Amino acid sequence: MADLSGNVALQFPFPKINLTRKVICDSSTAQAIFAGTPMMLDANVDTVYAQQFDSAVTPTTGDAFIGIALGKLAITLGDTEGEDTEVEVMIRGIVGYPNDFSFTDANVDDPVYFSDEGTLTTTAGTNLGPVGKITHVDNSYVFIELNPIVQA
Repeated sequence: MADLSGNVALQFPFPKINLTRKVICDSSTAQAIFAGTPMMLDANVDTVYAQQFDSAVTPTTGDAFIGIALGKLAITLGDTEGEDTEVEVMIRGIVGYPNDFSFTDANVDDPVYFSDEGTLTTTAGTNLGPVGKITHVDNSYVFIELNPIVQA
């Protein structure tokens, strides 16, 4: 995968334990946010309003993963930040992504990162995260327990 061009077919095995909230997104750049997009606070851009994490962003000290977008939102450069730039974000719980990454049961309990908007990896490097840990892998999905934290 690479940057998303549409909503991801996410799965929620335990929807009653998931914690979500609405966040206002930054409008200093245009953003195309889809369900499954990792959201962050970028210390170099805006530490108040959220932005999508994509391949154009290199995480640095002070950046924070804040969750996974649950809906689609298009933001135009210069939009007024407020209700019109809000997106629902899952901040805690377990979410399943299509397992296009060759994860196996051997990866259970591994920390997971995003290397771009649509790619999960267990390699830290210059990637966003860790965003949580792998809890379960089946033939079609990899399940991640989200744990938003400030990147070290």
